[in-house]
Amino acid sequence: MNYKKINEATEMLMRKLISTKGSEREEIEKKYLYLRDQIKMIEDCERNINQLISEI
Repeated sequence: MNYKKINEATEMLMRKLISTKGSEREEIEKKYLYLRDQIKMIEDCERNINQLISEI
């Protein structure tokens, strides 16, 4: 899954999270937090790659 699709999925989950209650909300929240963590990881990787490139 690429970065753009992860962002789109995260936005969709956030919209659904706002309008959902109960146990379904907990499941959506878990998925949202997972995707948010994946985005942070990708951003960290991009920063590290850019730093390595600048050092070369």
